Amino acid sequence: MESICEYDNNYEISVEETRKLIQSGEQIALIDVREEEETEFGYLKGALFIPMDDLENKIEILVPDKNAPVVI
Repeated sequence: MESICEYDNNYEISVEETRKLIQSGEQIALIDVREEEETEFGYLKGALFIPMDDLENKIEILVPDKNAPVVI
């Protein structure tokens, strides 16, 4: 399995850039990596909930399209 840390195209985007990406209609994978108790404060509609400790084990199953942008 290829580690998610091995990708060369990792970069940070702002909240506003994320909002625009969501509104563009482009197919993206939104992943919420917070702990379950942190989601009590709110969540992003449509985001996949995968705690950070489980991310590497589940990402390939939940986001099979390796070309889709992933926002964590």
